[in-house]
Amino acid sequence: MANEPHPWVAWAEHLQRWGLAQPIAVLLEALGPLRWVFAQFLYGGLPLLTTQPNSSQWQALLHILEDDAAQREFINLLLEEPHQ
Repeated sequence: MANEPHPWVAWAEHLQRWGLAQPIAVLLEALGPLRWVFAQFLYGGLPLLTTQPNSSQWQALLHILEDDAAQREFINLLLEEPHQ
């Protein structure tokens, strides 16, 4: 598990491959304070959406939604040139 890359890296690579990195970055920036509200809905709904609400994938998403520095870091990762 220690050798697994951070979920953000995999997400960024997939979104870049699909051409969605820029739109997701814009969406995250546009949500502003609503990110926090969305995160609270996810906290409440995760037990209904998945059998593993505490998985690293969900925790990473919630961290992006709740933390301004994490959001900025993920957006920067999204907007980097893809590594080939």
